[in-house]
Amino acid sequence: MYLSVCHIKRFDDVAGQAEFNRPSHRVVQVSTPLSKFQIKQMKWIATRNQYIDSDQPYKFEDRDTDGCLIAPATKSEQNKKIKGKRLTNPSTGQPIKDIAEAIALGFKWGSKVDNHLWTLTDARKLMIAPQLIDPEEPFQKNDKISQCVAIIYSWWRKTKKQRSTQLVFLDWGTPRGSSKICLYEWMRDRLIAKGVPKEEIAFIQEHSEDESKNKLFGEVNEGNIRILFGSTEPLGIGVNVQKKVKVVHFVDIPRRPDQYEQRLGRAVRSGNENSEVIVYQYLTKGQKGNFGADAAQMGILETKLKSREQILRGDLSVRRVVEDDDTLLLFMMMSAHATGDVRFKRYMELKSELEKEESQASLLMREINRLNIGTANDSIPTIKDSIRYVNRKLEECSADVELARKHLQNATPERFVCTVDNRVYQGVKKATCIPEVEGEYGPVNPLTVKQAQKLADAHLLKVIEALVQKTHQKDKTTISDPTIIGEFGGMLIYCKVWLSSDGETVDLWLKGSHDRYDFKHRISEQRLIRNMIDVYVPIAHKDSSLKQRLDKLSKDLEVSTERLAKKRCDRDAVVQSVQVLKQEKAFLESELSIQSDIFS
Repeated sequence: MYLSVCHIKRFDDVAGQAEFNRPSHRVVQVSTPLSKFQIKQMKWIATRNQYIDSDQPYKFEDRDTDGCLIAPATKSEQNKKIKGKRLTNPSTGQPIKDIAEAIALGFKWGSKVDNHLWTLTDARKLMIAPQLIDPEEPFQKNDKISQCVAIIYSWWRKTKKQRSTQLVFLDWGTPRGSSKICLYEWMRDRLIAKGVPKEEIAFIQEHSEDESKNKLFGEVNEGNIRILFGSTEPLGIGVNVQKKVKVVHFVDIPRRPDQYEQRLGRAVRSGNENSEVIVYQYLTKGQKGNFGADAAQMGILETKLKSREQILRGDLSVRRVVEDDDTLLLFMMMSAHATGDVRFKRYMELKSELEKEESQASLLMREINRLNIGTANDSIPTIKDSIRYVNRKLEECSADVELARKHLQNATPERFVCTVDNRVYQGVKKATCIPEVEGEYGPVNPLTVKQAQKLADAHLLKVIEALVQKTHQKDKTTISDPTIIGEFGGMLIYCKVWLSSDGETVDLWLKGSHDRYDFKHRISEQRLIRNMIDVYVPIAHKDSSLKQRLDKLSKDLEVSTERLAKKRCDRDAVVQSVQVLKQEKAFLESELSIQSDIFS
């Protein structure tokens, strides 16, 4: 339930927010140089890319004695001095003699229909292990697979006492897979030859049933199986083997960022007894500008992660993702590391710096627009509109303020005047000198202040009740028209009746020159006069509160104007920095494109 209501950016964020007891992790890059075979094959892949882009057919190697086109011979066929196989039409099964027919069928380089996806796949295989392209190519001591075996064995010895475990992720060369060679078995054989017991090594692909998997996971968590090989999917989501995992090996680079994070999440999670997990990322280091598929794949991960983070953040500016995303920066850094070219590393640094500066320029521009033409409370147009509104209200309320102040000065405890339904009620502090005259609502004259207020209240209530009854008697009418029922302190008293299923509602207010001032009405108590007197106090001080608001708005306008000027200066400086970075980036792009003939 906690995870469903959290804004999840990625695994590390969730673990941090929930305060899980998880280990830290450290990424170690293992670089392997390109072999002669890999360089030769990468040039061939570059040639294939050129023909795909130009839509021109590759010059076919040869023809057989019957004049049929043949595919390029493999290395084993060349060693046996055997020519390649005939090209055949997939539909008819007949050999192809005409080059135009071969081109129409898509045989651009001799053996099969080609496209960029296939060339990238072949390049990825080549960067992992040349044996995935040619199984007869011998393994080298410093290639990825051999270095991985050496590091696995080293950690197996170091953690022998603790019985720590290792996870090896590799999506190619799996058991029962489609690859020409099983890299898993080759690595296992080398580990066994070094002294690792066979029963301490397992392949996740050999445990497809749930019961078998659960047993395997238990053996790994107990430390009985210390080296577990697997590809991303079967060794990813739902695998709980983290208890003793100390080292994780990423022999290849996954296709998607979430797969990368799933691999990491198998070890860096709650329940691991180790305080730190070491993650080895194996990369093929480029030579002489040929940066290979590892850097290209890291670039693809970088692009995909930007798009994903953009959606998760709900942010239309992709560049802002770069500033605070550790995984993205890791991909960019490893991509630069995989090139082996110092200029390309600088290019990646420039790319990151440029995106940050452009993001900053975009943020500054948005802030400028918000202050200059926006509708926020601190924007200059909004503040100016508020100032005009307050000035207008000051002009409108000036007459009411003067009237309220005059009324408060005259309405002393010794004097009271109120008109109700054209009848005037006056009261003075002492009224004993004149005989009392009885009227409909009590003594008419002379009255004390309290008597006059009481009589005025009673008369007001009677007028209100009469208006309510009148509204009830009207057909299909639930709201009465605003009605003048009296005058107090120089302002008219208005009344309006609302009828509903819950009963009637009575609105009472004093009408000034421009505004209305509501006061409470309760039938259960006679204090309408007191409520009206209470209304005059805030009216008399209304101009003071408006003037205070006007002073605050003037200060806000000054602050926003200064902020706008500063933001414009900052934007100009950032724009100038962006121009400088773009010039250096364009220069490096030109330099790298001259010497880089792969994926250019």
